[in-house]
Amino acid sequence: MLAELTAASLLEMVVDGFIAAGAGKLTEAALPKLRTLWRKIRDRLARRPELPALPETPTGAIDPQVLPILDAELVNDPPFAEEVRAIAQEYQQLIQQQAQMTQNNYGSNNKNYQIGSINEANFS
Repeated sequence: MLAELTAASLLEMVVDGFIAAGAGKLTEAALPKLRTLWRKIRDRLARRPELPALPETPTGAIDPQVLPILDAELVNDPPFAEEVRAIAQEYQQLIQQQAQMTQNNYGSNNKNYQIGSINEANFS
């Protein structure tokens, strides 16, 4: 799922997720997982006084000084990194399920339906 856990990949996932949620394109199952992921990251970074306060729901650019600090947190605290990775993977699985369901629903509209049958007796 997550080949490499980096601050950039996590923040991109979170921002894209909240943008999708705002557009109504995120399932009710995925949104709580996204909020949990962001809360973990935001709470960890809130301990760092050199960083500005992070928004409740990020839907735009995040201060670039967050990247190296979050990367350092991920490297220096393996339990934190594993917890974040697990939440991110669960979130991605929910997104993939949503995409699969959307694809299946779209694909089901391409069925051939038999509208009636020709009865040979009608031709005699």
